[in-house]
Amino acid sequence: IRTRPGVIRRTLLFKSGELLSQQKIEESERLLRANHYIYDVYMRVAGWHDGIADIEVETRDTWTIEPGVHFSRSGGSNSTGLTVKEGNLFGTGTSIAYSQSSDVDRKGTEFALSQNHLFGSWTAIDLKLANYDDGKHQSLSLARPFYALDTRWALGGSTVHDERIESIYSDGGIVGQYRHRQDAGDVFGGWS
Repeated sequence: IRTRPGVIRRTLLFKSGELLSQQKIEESERLLRANHYIYDVYMRVAGWHDGIADIEVETRDTWTIEPGVHFSRSGGSNSTGLTVKEGNLFGTGTSIAYSQSSDVDRKGTEFALSQNHLFGSWTAIDLKLANYDDGKHQSLSLARPFYALDTRWALGGSTVHDERIESIYSDGGIVGQYRHRQDAGDVFGGWS
């Protein structure tokens, strides 16, 4: 197998020295195409000798930096935002994002991180941290999904903590406020 290091090699359902099937090649192509930063995937037998096949994996990547700026004015109030997102940090498949926003109700910053192959495994992690002038949001998800047809188990869980101050308006002025707080978590498992 000749591939670039990183996420491509981790996504393949076969390794050097294993018996190979057409199903594993097709499923590996499907898994690679599921990554938003890969435009096209092509796998072929590049050579055959002594009962061993050399598989060549060719991919075309897309641009993964997504900057964004937002400005609007409505009802005499400004709304602004700045976002920077990298969907394939250093070719590792890690997605990282940072944003700042400000509007009439709240202003704050958000940070997000996700990786579908944590430490070279099939475990996915999603992390989001946000601080606002009226509260905060924190969420974490870890999951090992049914990623292929012959995957026999899946397991995961998530937790979220969210708190903010909700305002009640009348004629453009705040007439009351209350604190909104949510703590939640879930765990799942499956066997096939």
